Amino acid sequence: MSSALQQPELEAAQIADLEAIIAKAKGGVPLTDSEYRRLRDAAEGGDADAAVGLSGVERVWAPNQVVLAEELGVDRKTINRWSKLEGCPGASADGRYNVPAWDRWRQERGLKKSSASARLTEKEKLELAEKRE
Repeated sequence: MSSALQQPELEAAQIADLEAIIAKAKGGVPLTDSEYRRLRDAAEGGDADAAVGLSGVERVWAPNQVVLAEELGVDRKTINRWSKLEGCPGASADGRYNVPAWDRWRQERGLKKSSASARLTEKEKLELAEKRE
């Protein structure tokens, strides 16, 4: 008897794995990038079983400013500008960005999601000018 999984067994294992990831996310536990990609790929691939319960599952870590900007609904230049402001979450030691932390910081500062309305306030301009001196 072969130890290799047959197609139905493999599919059942994949579905069980995706259900565990969904349960983790619904439980409020942050997903790893790998888990997030797995869910996204399953949903985009038309896997109806995997897509069940995906609403409310958000990316926790963005690998770079471009992805962070997409998640926050702004452009990369806005992230670059915000990163110079006092108190911004910045990047982790491995260069990733914590999306929920950035979103909370953005909301606390009253910064808008729309890049057109994400212009710096006078106070923020003064903060940047002081940093440059």
